[in-house]
Amino acid sequence: MQKDYIVDTNILIDNPKALLILRNGNENNVYIPNHVLSELDNLKKDKIIGTYASLAIKIIEENKDWLKFIRNDYSYSNYTNNVDQLIINEINNDSKLKKEGILVTSDRLMRLNAESNNITTDDFYESLPYLTDSEHHTGFFDYESDEPIVNNFTWIEGTPHFFNSKRKLIPIGYEHKIWGVKPKNVHQNLAFDLLMNPELDIVTIQSQAGHGKTYLTLAAAMSLALEKKNTKHNKIVVTKASYEFGQKLGSLPGDLDEKFAPSIRPIIDLVCKLDKIRNANKIFVDKTKRDEFRKSKLEMLPLAYIQGMNIENSILIIDEAQNLSRKEMRGIATRCGTNTRLFAIGDTRQVISDQNEYNNGLNWLVKLCQGQNNYGHIVLKGKQSRGPVTDTILKVGL
Repeated sequence: MQKDYIVDTNILIDNPKALLILRNGNENNVYIPNHVLSELDNLKKDKIIGTYASLAIKIIEENKDWLKFIRNDYSYSNYTNNVDQLIINEINNDSKLKKEGILVTSDRLMRLNAESNNITTDDFYESLPYLTDSEHHTGFFDYESDEPIVNNFTWIEGTPHFFNSKRKLIPIGYEHKIWGVKPKNVHQNLAFDLLMNPELDIVTIQSQAGHGKTYLTLAAAMSLALEKKNTKHNKIVVTKASYEFGQKLGSLPGDLDEKFAPSIRPIIDLVCKLDKIRNANKIFVDKTKRDEFRKSKLEMLPLAYIQGMNIENSILIIDEAQNLSRKEMRGIATRCGTNTRLFAIGDTRQVISDQNEYNNGLNWLVKLCQGQNNYGHIVLKGKQSRGPVTDTILKVGL
C-alpha cells in the first residue's frame, strides 16, 4: 500500500539517502516541509554538520522531480522561534497529509508534539548518527568512483592497495609482524603499514573499544625506538588526558609518577604484555619493578608537562586523543621536533572530558590533516575485540 512520508530535518542529516529508502522505488510519496529546507539552508554553514546538510540538499535537488514539497500560506507568527512547530503547522494545514501522512523523525519531543496534533509519526530505523570526521574519513576511498586520497587505501580485486604520497598505488599483499605481534585482521595489518611508514610523520587511528589501537601503536613504537635497525628514533613518549579520574593531578598525593600512575596503568599493562612477547630490557630500570622505566627510552607524561618541551628523535603517542581540546592538541603536536613522529589514537564516541564527539582534538586533527603528504589515518574494524563482553556491548550499541 502506498504511503505518504513527511521527512524531518534530523533524518536527512543522519542519512541523506533516507529519501530514496523511503521512496522504495516508486512505491511511496515523500514530502519535505518548507521549513525543513530552511533548516538545511541554515545548517549548511555549520562547521560540524554543514557537510551533511549540503549533501542532503544535493540529493533533494537531484530528486526534485518526484519529491513533493509542502508549501502554504499558513500564518506562523505565534511560533517564529520553534521550527518543529512550524513544520507541524505546515502538515496541519494540509488535510490529506494530516490524516494519512507519516512524519518520520528521530526527535522524540517532535513525535510527542505531532501526535498531540493527531499526526502519525515514526522513526527511521535505518538511520545512523552522522559520523565524526575521524570516522567519516575511514582511510579508504572507492577505486571505481572516488577521487584518490593521498596516503589512503583502496580495494582492487580483493587486495588492499596504498595510494602513497608519490600518487602511486602499492599493493599490500604482505602481512606485518611487529615486535612479535601479528595482526588479527586486514585493518590491523594496514594500521601497522601506516605506523611503520617512515614517510608519515602523523598517524591517527580511530576505533571503538577492543580493536587493539593502543596495543598496535605501542608495538610499532617499541619496534621503531628500540630496535637497532631504526636509528632516527630512540625514545617513546606517551601522554594522555586524565579526566576520567575526576581529580586534577595536583590534588593527588605523591610525586609526578605516583600522581600520573592511575591514568597510565593501561599503558603500563600493555608494555609489560609486549615485553612478554619480546624482551624490552632497554626500557626497564629493574624488570622486577614493572612501573620503573628508563626515561631515556620510555617516558609517560601528563599533558601539562609536554607543553613547552621540544621532543626530538622520538615517537610521541597521544592516547585517548578524543579527550583533548583542539587547543591542547595543537599545543602538544607543536612540541614535535626533528625526527619525531606523532601517533594520536582514540574513539570520538567515547569523549569523557569537556569536549564532545565532534569538537575535540582527535577529530580536528583528522579533519585538517586529511590529504597532507605526511599524514595517514585509518578506522579499525573487524570482529576481533577484547572478549565476549566487549563484543556484546558493541553489538547492541550501548
